[in-house]
Amino acid sequence: MHTKNDGSANGFTPRQIEVLKCLWQGKRNKAIADELHMRESTVKVHVRHIMLKLHADNRTQVVSLTLHRL
Repeated sequence: MHTKNDGSANGFTPRQIEVLKCLWQGKRNKAIADELHMRESTVKVHVRHIMLKLHADNRTQVVSLTLHRL
């Protein structure tokens, strides 16, 4: 995974890491939005950015690439 010089873990923002943890639990966007007190559209943006950073094609691939690495 890529790292940034901004202090974020493995190139992910703290909010993206929160979304990732929900993805690891198999939660849908609506459940993630409710849990993290954000709009579902914001969750979608975070998921899309996570996928871009990982060059992942889907959520399952995101989980596979990150579950034991963060």
